[in-house]
Amino acid sequence: MKITAIATQSEGWWAIEVPELGFMTQAKRLTEIESMSRSLAVDLLQIEPEAVEVDVNIVLEDEAAEAVNAAREQMRDAQQQLAAASKASFDAVNVLRHDSGLTVREVAQLLQISAGRVTQIEQKKAPAAGAKPVSQNLRVFGYSEVKPTDLAFAARFTGKPLRVHFE
Repeated sequence: MKITAIATQSEGWWAIEVPELGFMTQAKRLTEIESMSRSLAVDLLQIEPEAVEVDVNIVLEDEAAEAVNAAREQMRDAQQQLAAASKASFDAVNVLRHDSGLTVREVAQLLQISAGRVTQIEQKKAPAAGAKPVSQNLRVFGYSEVKPTDLAFAARFTGKPLRVHFE
């Protein structure tokens, strides 16, 4: 079962709405949102935890959400460029060493890396196509991008444990 956890900060807690279940819960830490949402589904539906897939949507102030998303995009781009550079280095070392017959020191000088690094690259298998993001089920939204329900909005202003059912 796939559920969505919509989390908004509320007086030091995260108020979590799970629309598919019609319930809310809360977590003290951002890292607990997924497990608290899964636990809610397991308790309500009497299913195994492994049967629950959780997409986490974090709702922040617009400026904070923009900053987080910009940083994540830059990091994603940097990871892709690093993967491409790693592959290019691997290809260059192999062509220069095996096809051109250059020494390790000559390859190091051409690529402006150490001879030790040339040896490391040469001993590796071909690098993977690209790095996989750490978490694909975490999205960040600004307040202006979401339309919170009255209950979720109200939950932002309470610090009490929430487990409320919508009728």
